[in-house]
Amino acid sequence: MLPLEDLTLSGLLARTARTYPTRPAVWFDGKYTTYAELERQVIECAGRLMTLGVRRGDRVAILSDPRPYGIAAMYAVEYIGAVAVMLNTSLNLPELLPLIEQTGAEYLLLGHADKGDGYFEAELDGAVLPECLRHIVSLRHNCGTYPVLGDLVPGMSAPCARRRMRSRRRTPQPSSSPPGRPRARRRSAPAIIPASTAAYSRRSTSP
Repeated sequence: MLPLEDLTLSGLLARTARTYPTRPAVWFDGKYTTYAELERQVIECAGRLMTLGVRRGDRVAILSDPRPYGIAAMYAVEYIGAVAVMLNTSLNLPELLPLIEQTGAEYLLLGHADKGDGYFEAELDGAVLPECLRHIVSLRHNCGTYPVLGDLVPGMSAPCARRRMRSRRRTPQPSSSPPGRPRARRRSAPAIIPASTAAYSRRSTSP
């Protein structure tokens, strides 16, 4: 049996980036991100999350398909010592809000979803949000009116990223699943390439 290493997910990424800095870590949309580039993105993202107020032990919900910025955000949350709450983008908002409440997530990071650009941003604007949720931030530009994480400069005062959340009530939409039948859960797998693999797949995640 191999001995267990006392190594975090971000620590493993840092070690891999030192050992295989130029090898591809993520392949998406015809381009790849090396391990060194991914580590740099993670450190930058972690700095912006800390500007937002994220600290060790906080729970950060991430609602995004496995795109490069979503993967970097997941690592960045762990880099800080916070807890990444990965949400399934195939679920509807009435199904997601109870999950956010149950986990006690104070932050929600919005990325791309297969339901369409700006879908969740528009739905959130009219929803009654869990009381635990303090900040909603977008991982990309041109999607709704939420602050963009990439625009936050480390060291900037946190209130610049705060957004007043609307509490307008919205009637939850019934599930499309037949009665007595659980809704199928579908989660896409991130395109993470093992460092020890010389050849890498050129299959990209669907945009």
